Amino acid sequence: MWYSLKAIAKPKWKPNDPERVFDVEFYAYGDDEQPAEAFILGLSNEDAGRLFGFVDNIASDWPLRRSEGTDWKPLGGPAKGCHEVRLRIWKKLHRFYVRLDGERRRFVLLDGETKSADAALPATVYRRVGRFGNDYMATRRISPPR
Repeated sequence: MWYSLKAIAKPKWKPNDPERVFDVEFYAYGDDEQPAEAFILGLSNEDAGRLFGFVDNIASDWPLRRSEGTDWKPLGGPAKGCHEVRLRIWKKLHRFYVRLDGERRRFVLLDGETKSADAALPATVYRRVGRFGNDYMATRRISPPR
């Protein structure tokens, strides 16, 4: 499924392209909540486009052909099994929290945050991300195509 938002440029991959590694999907929590979708829709069109383009590049070039760095890292603690994608734009750090689903070839966007580059996130964020990641793996629920 390819999700279309005004801020997101046309993807370079088609959903059934054999060269594509993962499809980017939005996680659906409960009946109608998509936390990552709400996050990206709250960003400016420019920031949303840059962040989603960055996510698409990672999903389509897996495994990463470079060492993990500050832009992609696995999470620990209550969010173990999840990863974060970071993109710094000026003094802001935009993050997507991701769960990889190798079985279904999905790069699932769970939630997102924006914070100043020097601020720490509270532990509640990582507990929420862990809960979303575990729920996704139990239900495999994603946003319906629009």
